[in-house]
Amino acid sequence: MATSYTSLLGLALPVTGELSGTWGSTVNTEITALLDSAVAGTTTISSDADITLTTTTGAANEAREAIILWTAGGTVTRNITAPAQSKVYVVINKSSNTQSIVLRGVGPTTGVTIVLNEKAVCAWNGSDFVKISSTVITNLTGTLPVANGGTGLTSGTSGGILYYSAAGTLASSAALAASSLVVGGGAGVTPATTTTGTGVVTALGVNTGTAGAFVVNGGALGTPSSGTLTSATGLPLTTGVTGTLPVANGGTGLATLTANNVILGNGATAPLFVAPSTNGNVLTSNGTTWVSSTPSAGGTTIPAGTAMLFAQTAAPTGFTKSTTHDNKALRVVSGSASSGGSVAFTTAFASQAVAGTVGTSGATTLTTSQIPSHNHTIPRHPCGGSPGVGARQGSGIEACDPWTTSSTGGGSSHTHTGGTFTGTAINLAVSYVDVIIATKNA
Repeated sequence: MATSYTSLLGLALPVTGELSGTWGSTVNTEITALLDSAVAGTTTISSDADITLTTTTGAANEAREAIILWTAGGTVTRNITAPAQSKVYVVINKSSNTQSIVLRGVGPTTGVTIVLNEKAVCAWNGSDFVKISSTVITNLTGTLPVANGGTGLTSGTSGGILYYSAAGTLASSAALAASSLVVGGGAGVTPATTTTGTGVVTALGVNTGTAGAFVVNGGALGTPSSGTLTSATGLPLTTGVTGTLPVANGGTGLATLTANNVILGNGATAPLFVAPSTNGNVLTSNGTTWVSSTPSAGGTTIPAGTAMLFAQTAAPTGFTKSTTHDNKALRVVSGSASSGGSVAFTTAFASQAVAGTVGTSGATTLTTSQIPSHNHTIPRHPCGGSPGVGARQGSGIEACDPWTTSSTGGGSSHTHTGGTFTGTAINLAVSYVDVIIATKNA
């Protein structure tokens, strides 16, 4: 007998004694490979058209694959027709547009619809394909039980409530009467309703905000005529509060405040205020309270335009650096302040070389008029001796008296020819600190 094939997946059924020398090839290509695709293979459909899955025996086909992946991009619902026989498919609709697809059996059968982005497990139930599971809950069939997070119900009574009639069993009560209250009856008993009566029931029937009303957590308070509000949240200050908050409760006791005034505490009563008054005034204490007053002359206020010295490069805040004077010395005066001089400070107090002209002279002959006035005395021989030559006699002068010459010389001035001199340099580079002059801004 020749090899036959299974009816569902078309797998080879070799007969004993055949396929000598080719058994391995047949098993690999017609059984093992086909089983692999039937368990984990994918048929990808990318063409936007209805399709009938191919079927073969002993060879690869579309109907045998485990997964059907739709990737076509259309808007019209398309049909995928598979063999009308026992088979489970994982169907994935990954259309690049908005279309749905229908998996149906040959015939065709009604089939099941898989919407965009849905992933469903579909199986043949003997007459058609049905969904076993789906990622879209609305596409499932059956009733989800309480044990799986459902209610176990397919419908309920309009106006009724859901309750546990037993452990793990949910039921719907009858319709509740309008404006009635729900009253529990205990385990296994359907909740009942009651109408307004006395006590709490009466209070709940009174409109909120009216005398005797029952205030519900989270409900509106309305406008009570009186009462003490405690532990309230969400109170709107603009619409929910009236009156003026007094000082004793953290307020000011005032409804308005004058613009730009300074507030002063005043004990338990409304605060006091100090107005700014004149431009340039400062807030000062008079020992009792605070007042706006003009700064005193001995205060710290510096008049605008005042020039001051600062040992820094830039003028401080509130001052403007003056560039009128640069590289000059400071001079203290008792009269009017001014400036002068022409030599820069660093030039005047630099290292200076000593040089000049000194009095030197060569040979100078004094004239008669330049020598001091003077005379000379000529001594003679002693008296009693022989008169010397040139002795005057008979003139009243003894021959022994000395002779005196007449005065000569005028005592006039004279000059010497000058020369040059040099000496050691004098270092006048005194240490100094730079300051700037800055004037106070207005």
